[in-house]
Amino acid sequence: MNKKLFNRFNLIDIVLVVIALGLVLVAYLLFGNKVVGTSDSQKYSYQYELQNIYESVANNIKIGDKMYDNETNEYLGVITAVAINPYKVLSPNLKDGLMMYTEIPDRFVALITLENDLIDTGRHLATNEDYVIKTGKQIFSRGSSFAGGGYIVFIERLDNNENN
Repeated sequence: MNKKLFNRFNLIDIVLVVIALGLVLVAYLLFGNKVVGTSDSQKYSYQYELQNIYESVANNIKIGDKMYDNETNEYLGVITAVAINPYKVLSPNLKDGLMMYTEIPDRFVALITLENDLIDTGRHLATNEDYVIKTGKQIFSRGSSFAGGGYIVFIERLDNNENN
């Protein structure tokens, strides 16, 4: 019985090894070479609606503060504007049989405008750390002195002239 460590290779073995190496190289070029760079990023402004908050929380949201995703600790952007509005919910009016917005006392909605450099990947917008920003996304966020949950409601790309 022949117990050599390496048996003789035939031509079929060599072809299979070359094909396997080729498939690995193609897979790496297609999927493994995703390098996110800052050179493709552009300045975006987007609005985040922080819902159902108390007045004390609303008063702690300051322009210039940085916001983060509270679950992943990813940077969302810097606050450039804040608008505080009463919190309203859609509820039935039993007398008229209609749905109406009803203001909830002592509760507010903060419409927070953020700016950040985002990369358009073709499928979505993402931060330099590959955190996806898209309308309708629910985010539990925090700033330096506030926290809460809400949704991204609007995104727009800023022109280069606005950045100067």
